[in-house]
Amino acid sequence: TMLAFSKRFRWQHVASGVTSVCVFNAAALLGLGKTYRWIYEDEEKAARAFMDKYGQPSEAQRLELFAYVARNVDKTSDVP
Repeated sequence: TMLAFSKRFRWQHVASGVTSVCVFNAAALLGLGKTYRWIYEDEEKAARAFMDKYGQPSEAQRLELFAYVARNVDKTSDVP
């Protein structure tokens, strides 16, 4: 049975299995991150250039935009 088979495992087997899983997951996450940055590199550059040119909006500008969008969204949404 599986239980009898698993009793033959020593701690080194368990440690190497856990290490293998962790290394594989870390490599997969690293690969996904690098691929994401490679795919969206142009968009990130454009966003950075926009922020460098125009800067962050002030709190007053953000609140003004939020009020405008909320007013128009509330008119068109079906939420009571």
